[in-house]
Parts: sequence; structure tokens; C-alpha cells
Amino acid sequence: PPKRWFTRKGDTPTVSTFDSHEDELSSVAEEISRIRNTDEGRLWTVAVIVPDSYEAIAQKLLVTPLNDFAIDAAWAVNDKVRDSVHKVVVTKYNNIVGLEFNAVFVVGVNEILASQTQSAVQSVWVAISRAQQYLNVSRIDSDPIFDDSALQSYWN
Repeated sequence: PPKRWFTRKGDTPTVSTFDSHEDELSSVAEEISRIRNTDEGRLWTVAVIVPDSYEAIAQKLLVTPLNDFAIDAAWAVNDKVRDSVHKVVVTKYNNIVGLEFNAVFVVGVNEILASQTQSAVQSVWVAISRAQQYLNVSRIDSDPIFDDSALQSYWN
């Protein structure tokens, strides 16, 4: 792995910890709205990558509010992810292989890493490597994996 996590542009990611899924997804919606309201960001491709368990809550707390704010967003899986890149795409970790986006939000990362399998680490690595200009990584509560000083050195 690289010494640090960076976007392709060379920017370090935003890394956040939240108390609840609701707070996490609300923050993501606010940040997407902020990005989309900039001259550059209104043209960006945006992906929000969530664990399988987030599907229903992401639809309710992310896709619907973004659409209410006139930001075209959709839940997409498999081939529909490629077909939806003009929208804010909300999808699962295993649906973004081979795709790149200007902005990527990797949500619930500690839930994926909790299994401590090679597959989980690879899923997170693929997700964070999709960002060209902006990367936002978030999690719920603190955990020993995410708080490990060696892992922290990747983004500090």
C-alpha cells in the first residue's frame, strides 16, 4: 500500500467519526450538497459507497433528501452503476470495481473492516482508490482497527 491515502489529484481524504448512521448519512448529504453548489463540483461524478446493511437507510436518508434538494441521486447496483454516473450514485462496495468518480464517499468503513478478512480490506482499498479529486471516509463510533496508529498514518 502507499505511504498515505490520497486522491488522484493528491489531496488527503476527509476522515470522520459519527455516533449514528443517521448522523453519518446526514453529513454526507450536506457535503454532497456543498460540492454540487460549487462551479466545479456541479459537474463532478459522485459515488457514495455503503455496506450492504446500509441499503434501506441510505435510500431513506441520502437518496431521497438529495433528490428533494434537486440533486439527482439514485441507488444503483451492478450495470446500473455505470448507467447512473451522471447522478450521485449510491451503491455497495462490490459494485464500483473499474469505475472512477470525481468525489467518493466511503461510508461505514469500520463495518466492512470489522470482519478482518482479506476480502474486506480489498473492498475498502478498491473503494478509496476510486476518488479522483475528493475522498471522504466515515465510520460509526471508534474501533480498534480504525484507531490503530499504523492505519491512522495513512491519512494523517
